[in-house]
Amino acid sequence: MRFLVEISQLQRSSPESFAELAARVKQWTRDNADAGRIEITYLFPEGGGGMIVNADSAQELHDLIQSNPASAVLRQNVRVLLGVGQGEAVIAAAGAAAAAGGDSLEELDQGLDSLARRLGRSVGDSFRPPGG
Repeated sequence: MRFLVEISQLQRSSPESFAELAARVKQWTRDNADAGRIEITYLFPEGGGGMIVNADSAQELHDLIQSNPASAVLRQNVRVLLGVGQGEAVIAAAGAAAAAGGDSLEELDQGLDSLARRLGRSVGDSFRPPGG
């Protein structure tokens, strides 16, 4: 599965420790990109950034994120990514379910919300550092 991990900084480190931490994170990112676990990383102009991660399970994703040398000072928001074909199948299934039980757009929205909760339940808030 593919996941979008949005990252923001919880606390700043001293300039001396930042340089060392940045070097360790850079190496961690390269190692995981070379292994195919991190597909792409990016930065936001206003601060923070993210990455697209390939993981077979929520536990694998959790372990990867926790292995980041900067995980103690970061907050990660995780979202499951669906490819176009997967997304079309989800929408078609939700539409069929809504049509079987009625034809309201509200039912379709409820079906999509339910699916999103099921997909994200095992990952969402599990990547916050203690006290974060």
